[in-house]
Amino acid sequence: MYLPPDDDEQTPAVLRYSHRGFMQGGGRVPGLGKVEVILVDFNQDGQFTLDRDRWALAPAGDRETLYDPRSGRAMSRHNWIEDKAFKAVSLTADGRELRIAPTTTEHTREEEQRLDDPYHADKQEPHSGPSVKFLHDFEKAEKMAKKKGKILLVDFETTWCGPCAMMDKYVYSADKLVAAAKDYVCVKVDGDIRKDLKKRFVVTRYPTLILLDPHGEEIGRRVGYQSVAGLSEWFARTGKAD
Repeated sequence: MYLPPDDDEQTPAVLRYSHRGFMQGGGRVPGLGKVEVILVDFNQDGQFTLDRDRWALAPAGDRETLYDPRSGRAMSRHNWIEDKAFKAVSLTADGRELRIAPTTTEHTREEEQRLDDPYHADKQEPHSGPSVKFLHDFEKAEKMAKKKGKILLVDFETTWCGPCAMMDKYVYSADKLVAAAKDYVCVKVDGDIRKDLKKRFVVTRYPTLILLDPHGEEIGRRVGYQSVAGLSEWFARTGKAD
C-alpha cells in the first residue's frame, strides 16, 4: 500500500493497494486423487489465515462445484470433497501452502447445505402462481392509498440488489404473503432512479421496506431480506388502516 507524502506535489494524490486477494491451486488427497482449492483473503488484510478468510474445495476439474457460492465457507469451518469432510490444518500467510485433513461432522453435506441456505424455509412455502401486485409509480400509489384509506407498502430496491431478487422469487410469490398483502397498496421504488425518494425516506440499504399510513406518515420499517413468516407477522402486527 502506498500513500504519497503531502509535500510531494509531483506524485498524484492516489492510494495504490495491491496484493493477492484470491488464489486458486491444487493438490492430491490420498484415496481421492487430485483436488482444487480456492482461497479468498476475505478481510483484505494482505495475508491468509485460518480464522478470518474463506475457502472452497472440489475434485480437480469440477469447476461448477468449486465456483458454487455454497462451496465457499470460512476457513475455520470444514469443507467437502464429494461426501467427505476436510478441515484446514495449516496455511501459510502467502496462501501458497495449505494442509488439510479428514474430519467428522454432525450432518451430511446435503443436510448442511439446507441448514446453511437462508432461503430454505421460504422455498418450502406454497407457491401456487400469483405474486404480490406492485405498482411502479410512487405518486400514483400514494394517491391510491390515500383515496382508499389503505396502508402503503413501499419497497425500495435496485437492479443489482441480490436479496431484493430473492424476495421477488421466494417471498412475494408465496401464497401466505400474497394473502397478507391483499389489503395493502404496494409499490416498488428503484433507489438508483428515484434518488429524491431515497433522500426523503433516508434509505441507505436495500431492500428497505416502509409502511405509510393513508396520510403518508411512516408507521413501520424493515431493512434487508425479509422472510415469508417474518413479513406476514409484521403485516399482521402493524394492522390495517383506520
